[in-house]
Amino acid sequence: QTELFVRAKKMLYDNLSETQDKNELIEFINKKKMVDVPLCNNPKCEASLKSDTGGAKTLFIDTNRKILSEKCIVCNSKADYWAYVGKTY
Repeated sequence: QTELFVRAKKMLYDNLSETQDKNELIEFINKKKMVDVPLCNNPKCEASLKSDTGGAKTLFIDTNRKILSEKCIVCNSKADYWAYVGKTY
């Protein structure tokens, strides 16, 4: 079990990127990466994100990571949280 956990964790972090730039987010999504981005709590931003990336959605909200002065990657208003975004296949 320990070996499986270590391999899964490595695979997760090898395929995880971070950005605050929407164009870079789209590039990462096209490369089948999961991306850590700042988002606001507006459902319209979630819908726009899904539309602009061809189906990527919020997979996980990181409640342990604090928002300092980051802006939402979609609407550029104050972000509420960091979220992992990606496509499910």
